[in-house]
Amino acid sequence: MKNMKKVIALFLCFTMLFALVSCLPAKQNGGPENNLSGKKIEMATQTAGKSNELLVKLIEQFKQETGIEVVLTSYDANDYESALKTRMASQELPDVWETHGWSRIRYGEYLYPVNNEPWYESENEFAKGILTGEGDTAYALMISSSIMAVVCNKTACDAIGIDVYSIETLDDFTAACQKAVDAGIVPMVNHKSAGDLAHIAGAFTTYDDALSSNMQAQLDGTWDWEDIMLELDYFSNLIDMGAYWEDRSTMDSTAEIERLANGKSLFYFANNSGYVGQLHDLNPDAEFVMIPFPSVSKTAKRYVAGGEGYAVGINKDTENLDAARAWLTYLSKNGGAVAQSYTGISCISTIPRDESDYGANSAYAMLEKYPNSEYVNMWDREYMPSGMWGVFGVAVGMLYADNSKENLVAIKEFLRENYVEKYAAAHN
Repeated sequence: MKNMKKVIALFLCFTMLFALVSCLPAKQNGGPENNLSGKKIEMATQTAGKSNELLVKLIEQFKQETGIEVVLTSYDANDYESALKTRMASQELPDVWETHGWSRIRYGEYLYPVNNEPWYESENEFAKGILTGEGDTAYALMISSSIMAVVCNKTACDAIGIDVYSIETLDDFTAACQKAVDAGIVPMVNHKSAGDLAHIAGAFTTYDDALSSNMQAQLDGTWDWEDIMLELDYFSNLIDMGAYWEDRSTMDSTAEIERLANGKSLFYFANNSGYVGQLHDLNPDAEFVMIPFPSVSKTAKRYVAGGEGYAVGINKDTENLDAARAWLTYLSKNGGAVAQSYTGISCISTIPRDESDYGANSAYAMLEKYPNSEYVNMWDREYMPSGMWGVFGVAVGMLYADNSKENLVAIKEFLRENYVEKYAAAHN
């Protein structure tokens, strides 16, 4: 009887201990707290149209399943960053916000680290590289990624004897363009877009072994913009060769995509995989592929630029941390439709690939074919101060209108002056 009393007492102690432990809040490096019904969080977003509709439906489902209310604050994409800056200054940031490419670089000091979240290991290595850079800390759930590379009409290239997979350097690319011009084809279909200069700039200013020291110079504001002349001269030579359409300054995106889809052009620099899907829809009989940007030399690295597509982070000072964490965990499993309507390729294994997505599959194929390329954050996001994207867009217009040597110098000065001004503004 005495022993039985001891057993019963021991059992009661364990029962009380278990009950006590079960009442404690979840650890921050584990899953969020389960009983969060009635909690309310604000999410800031720049989604619009179908993306926003899908997000609203997902929020409703989340509330039904968890009892947590997500209040959506939507901003116009053009005003989004300035709105967040205002809220940073007033210390009134939302609980959760769409980081739109800047989780680490611009918002890192305001965001909650997510490396220990239960979904983080489901992010692929490409995503982790973008999210963490040279450090180890990630600050966002990244469901999708945009992919910047060279889009090729492979069928049209094959027809005139151009092997797109043999294009490794810029000299190779020039030779391919000359072959197209000789065959009566205008190889480049790019119209007036900032990406024409901004993305390929990485090949000239960052990933060439001879210029690798410029990486730090670009970050600390001491970069010599004379180096951009290498790139400007290259594009000017392509224009003189006849590699660009005469109406490049006025051509709209509809004409651009039709020309590439129908084989009137062969190449397009710096667009995402969704663009490849549009080409396929217009001409399902042709094959379209993506290849890394050509390197400056045989010894330099080829690279593919990526960036946060649909990505969401948590305010590190939120009073509703567990509810915010629960929302990101839910997004990591159920946010695929929102991300796919937004941009890019899937970056998290808990959301299966859409095997019917021709464009995304072309990006996956490139990642698999070129595992040794440099996969990095978009050059302008990594190395340029806020606002330089629009500046590059103006510079492209200047180049397409007049590619004389004198104007190339004027373009360089325009870029340099804006860089200096915006760098100073960003560091004051």
